[in-house]
Amino acid sequence: MKAILTILATIAIFTTANAQKKNVIFYKDYTTFKGEEFNKTNAAKQKTGTWLKLKMDTLHKKVVLTTDDEKNVTETDLNKYNWEVIGKGEYAKNMRQGKWIYGYNDLAVHFADVNYVNDLIVSPVVFYDESMPWIKAEWINNKWFYTLWDDDIKKYIDTHQKNTLEKLFLSKGIDFNDVK
Repeated sequence: MKAILTILATIAIFTTANAQKKNVIFYKDYTTFKGEEFNKTNAAKQKTGTWLKLKMDTLHKKVVLTTDDEKNVTETDLNKYNWEVIGKGEYAKNMRQGKWIYGYNDLAVHFADVNYVNDLIVSPVVFYDESMPWIKAEWINNKWFYTLWDDDIKKYIDTHQKNTLEKLFLSKGIDFNDVK
């Protein structure tokens, strides 16, 4: 009997520990990440409020999802799936608005600032390297121009390089289709 109680206590502790590890939960109208609510939709199914772009480590092919039909919930265990925040910003009336930040390691490493008006990218777009200014992209005369940050003179200078927003985001593993 004592052995059975020990086993039951161990199972209870293990279950409680695993329940506490569940950090990403996808609900019908919002998502929680590390206990905070994001990615909300309103009654008209429009995106609103603060949204996170989440990326799952594609190296982990084994995916086990559980669904609670009563609550319409799909849960994932952060310790099994390496979910990472790669972008954060605001939605209003189903459109991105204002400054969105992009990066990796749950945005601990800041890679880019992208400004949106009614879901369209507006100038400038600023890229960072190790959280320091790196390249600024500006929309001038219907074309993107790229300038490089010169830390010695503390300003951006012409790079004469052929950059594209796509290449700059891809250099950090971010699909530009998730940004534009």
